[in-house]
Amino acid sequence: MLPVYFPFTSVSRHLMAASNGFFKKMAVYQIAATSIPERMKAWQNEKRLDIRLPLQHREKEITAILREFRTWAEHHQGGDLSFFKTSQGDIPFFDDSSVAQIRKEIKAGGEARNTIGKTESPDLHPGVFLQMAQDLDEKNREIAGDLKSQEAQVHELIKALKGDDAVAIPDGLGSGITTGDQEAYMISERTAAWARIMLGDDLMPLLLVTSNAMVLDDLMERAIPGGQEIQPVLNLKTPKGDAGQVSQCQAALAAYIENLQVSAWHDEKERPSLNWECKTAAKGASLSLYVIPGVAPRTLLESYLAPGGGGVPGGEEAAEINVNSVVGVLKPEK
Repeated sequence: MLPVYFPFTSVSRHLMAASNGFFKKMAVYQIAATSIPERMKAWQNEKRLDIRLPLQHREKEITAILREFRTWAEHHQGGDLSFFKTSQGDIPFFDDSSVAQIRKEIKAGGEARNTIGKTESPDLHPGVFLQMAQDLDEKNREIAGDLKSQEAQVHELIKALKGDDAVAIPDGLGSGITTGDQEAYMISERTAAWARIMLGDDLMPLLLVTSNAMVLDDLMERAIPGGQEIQPVLNLKTPKGDAGQVSQCQAALAAYIENLQVSAWHDEKERPSLNWECKTAAKGASLSLYVIPGVAPRTLLESYLAPGGGGVPGGEEAAEINVNSVVGVLKPEK
């Protein structure tokens, strides 16, 4: 059972640690091999992360288009990729006008100008979009790290000025500093782009994992009639113990998730139960599992590609199918 992280492509150290507590390995999508963060390459070598590259054969085209985007950004937003947050109306990433509009506005020519647009396909622009989103996520993560480091230095300076070695750095220093809310922007668009890339791969997960609860809300609006809220079927903290004990806990969780996907139930008494005899960390990472009944993962993702962004095909009739989508919300330890 290989959980797949979505709709983001950038995995932080805290998120990787949280994932490794519950799963032996997690899959994540990348757009270009040359843009994979070094930390993620190391995790892949350690067999803790499965990096999927379904668009690797289009890497040169994507790189060329990104050069055009960045040139356009320099003329419009001073070179800051934060224009990505508010560009929905100006840059439609999912139709042919995206590259054409930028090419028209760019003042300086370049190699990419002569190549892009000749071999465009439905997955090209979503790939560019996700790569730009990752660049922004990485940049914000770097800024947040610098702010935390600065806060620690300021506290040490206060200790030195007071001359009091007893002044301790408070627990969770910098915990109020986050990578920002950039992941909250354009959730539907991110998921639609990610779905198009993922559906072109041969991997279909038993578990979709996200680190942002807003992604779950967006899924529910599409999949559940009336958009009513559903409650998690399971809330867990990170299992603890030696390597063998943790491995047994992970195996039990994987078996439980597999049962959730193929079982039908009408109340809690009929729902599959977790055979879990594991000690958990009081302050560890947490995993909440949600089930969207009667909707297969592929069907759920295809709903983002339907004209007009319509809901899940099949409506209430689909609820009779004994295939469910299981979505996990993974929260790293604070």
